[in-house]
Amino acid sequence: MRRTIPAAALSLAAIVGLATPALAEDTTTTTPARAEAAIHLTCHEVTVDDSKPAIHCEWDAFEGADGYRVVASVRRGHTGSFVIRRTTETSFTRKDVKPGTYNFLVQALGEDHKPVARSNRERVVVERDGRTAR
Repeated sequence: MRRTIPAAALSLAAIVGLATPALAEDTTTTTPARAEAAIHLTCHEVTVDDSKPAIHCEWDAFEGADGYRVVASVRRGHTGSFVIRRTTETSFTRKDVKPGTYNFLVQALGEDHKPVARSNRERVVVERDGRTAR
């Protein structure tokens, strides 16, 4: 009997595979090793631009960081996606969010643009009727 792998499983495996390098700790950085979750991250749902839902995240500044990499992933049913943004700010807002499970992670980047510290993972669930669960 021949078994087939559902397309959703393959898609999720591809997303995880693509996100892994962005989340992996780089051991070649010129900055000394830091604690695994040295940056405190908090995320919550907010309303912006005429009552449209959004998720706002803030984190502690990391001493010596040249910038930050924000990794945002979302899962809606059997599909998912992720976005990677680079910023020098200590906050990030993802606008016009739809119902789903959102995960956020922040990495502090050194002058060589390699990760020197990371945050805890924050999870926000946006319910279909507009309610937010954590």
